[in-house]
Amino acid sequence: MFSFFRKSNKNAVLNESFNKLYGFTQDQKTAILVSLYEVANSDDEFHPKETEYHRKIGGYLGLNYSARKLKDLLARDRDRIYKLLDNMNESQKDWYVITVLGMIYSDGTIIQEELNHVISFLKGIGFSEERIRRNMVNEQ
Repeated sequence: MFSFFRKSNKNAVLNESFNKLYGFTQDQKTAILVSLYEVANSDDEFHPKETEYHRKIGGYLGLNYSARKLKDLLARDRDRIYKLLDNMNESQKDWYVITVLGMIYSDGTIIQEELNHVISFLKGIGFSEERIRRNMVNEQ
């Protein structure tokens, strides 16, 4: 029973530290979670490990949306979501690129098609190829 309290307190401290470090707005957090959902579904499959990774990132961001809510937000606010992502500061963008790459690696296999989609997606929302490649190298 007491381990539950320790775990909850540890998660709260991690979330607070994360929020202080990156300073995402509530809208940016939502945009991140929605866009990760889009990336995870780019191959028409939301693998259980992708679901787990998505929940973990949602936990860091302090968000927990249903798949239906994420789909609705993406359909209704796609352009706004992309603009919010493009307007992040430099450290937020680096974190985001690493996080998106983590999503495509989370199911244990990465296919070139997924990687091409992610690179195209990131470039499409205004991220430079240099930023994407730099963060890909840093993660390997």
